[in-house]
Amino acid sequence: MKKQTILLLAAGVLALASCGDGGKKEQENAQAKVDSMANAMKLQATKDSMTAVMNAEKAKTDSLANAMKAEEEKKAAETKHSSKGHAATKGGDKKAETAPAPAPTPSTQDSKFNNRGGNKSTPAPADQKAQDDKFKNRGK
Repeated sequence: MKKQTILLLAAGVLALASCGDGGKKEQENAQAKVDSMANAMKLQATKDSMTAVMNAEKAKTDSLANAMKAEEEKKAAETKHSSKGHAATKGGDKKAETAPAPAPTPSTQDSKFNNRGGNKSTPAPADQKAQDDKFKNRGK
């Protein structure tokens, strides 16, 4: 009977020892699943950001292509328009260059108005109002 008890105890200890590692394996499997899902989420985020960058680049190139096409159409229309009986200018298809308009000369009222804030002394409120009225009413 003693032998059977010892044998039963040894079998029980052996059974418990073999089943005790099952908890660790489940925990490792759960951790592996969590890690796998985290990696998948990172990969998806990277994929989404790359897609956004690619879409932005495509929009930029499309915009440039459309601008170039519009410019070519504009030049073609100008060329077509200039060849309809108009006298050609020297240099072929170049437009006649015009001188830029001269800058308007500032009047004394402009200089007074602009310099009013640059001085350390400010005019009296009545003088300031008179200057403002002159400035508003000029050219009428």
